[in-house]
Amino acid sequence: MKPVTTIKSGLHNIIIGNEACKVLDDHLSQETMNPFILVDDQTKVHCLPYLMNCSKKIIWDNIIQIPEGEKYKNLQQCETIWNKMFQNKADRNALLINLGGGMISDLGGFAASTFKRGIRFFNIPTSLTGQVDASIGGKIGVNYGGIKNQIGLISFPQLIIIDPVFLETLPEREIRSGFTEIIKHALIANDKLWKKILHSSMQELLNFPSDKNAWIQLITESVRIKNNIVSSDPYEKNLRKCLNFGHTVGHAIEAHLHTEHDIHTHGEAIAAGMICEMYISSKVTGFSFSDVETVSNHIIRCTGHHLISRSSFNDLVSLMEHDKKNISGKIMFTLLSEIGKPVINKSCEKQIIFESFEYLNSLA
Repeated sequence: MKPVTTIKSGLHNIIIGNEACKVLDDHLSQETMNPFILVDDQTKVHCLPYLMNCSKKIIWDNIIQIPEGEKYKNLQQCETIWNKMFQNKADRNALLINLGGGMISDLGGFAASTFKRGIRFFNIPTSLTGQVDASIGGKIGVNYGGIKNQIGLISFPQLIIIDPVFLETLPEREIRSGFTEIIKHALIANDKLWKKILHSSMQELLNFPSDKNAWIQLITESVRIKNNIVSSDPYEKNLRKCLNFGHTVGHAIEAHLHTEHDIHTHGEAIAAGMICEMYISSKVTGFSFSDVETVSNHIIRCTGHHLISRSSFNDLVSLMEHDKKNISGKIMFTLLSEIGKPVINKSCEKQIIFESFEYLNSLA
């Protein structure tokens, strides 16, 4: 097996590298029963066979399958998971392995952390978004009332295994979408990483798997940024809020997906959200408008440009008014004062939010 990198913290260990899934059984040797594996329709077909080849302890009877898609991240699918574990006589020593993207790690982590008041879970993320962001940090939960992540908690996986082999199963649009989170981590924490991204060729990176090492390096740098932030502030009292950059607007867009938006993935919504929130930063925290333009143009080169219809502007702000980060009825943002310097708990007038939507659309 090729060497892997292990990032250790008091919260969870993260293993990254080619063929990293082959270490799975080393971490299952003390288990009292075979692990449960949560998959969706896509990961069952494209990812589960590889994982079963890597592990002798995965059995078909413990596979739990749910439909693919963010709309299924709900309490009904939690019941599907709980029912399967009850039927198979799972006890408090059971283990659930979440094999999939951010939706799977969110939902599976929530189901595991509430089953019999909490069982252990591992995350094996198969999307780029999952590998650099969603599977890390312990934020788990479900959507409710049409709003993202309204019911949940912070509970950490015992282990995260990041194997870039799964990126080979993704269409190019999903790779570009996931790259948004790497850009976000650079913008909030590491201007050197941002410069590296700015001068890299996205097209060369997309020649995957010809340059796995380049992907592993980018993933590892991005994971270290998020892990360091989460380790410093696991329950989001202060510093961790900087990870919300792009997400106040982005989550509203994601919850209000319509065909006219041409936004179909979490990463595309967050990309649009970052552009809007950089514009807001230029009005509120003095972020250079020249940097707004430079970063926005690069984001668009990576993920494409996606319009949001003017008829949606009021609906988007209404969704933002229900954002769980809000304080005393004010919409709260994480903004930038400079690249690498986030500013948390900032609000602004609604007119500036509307202007940011117009700015996004003007880039077409």
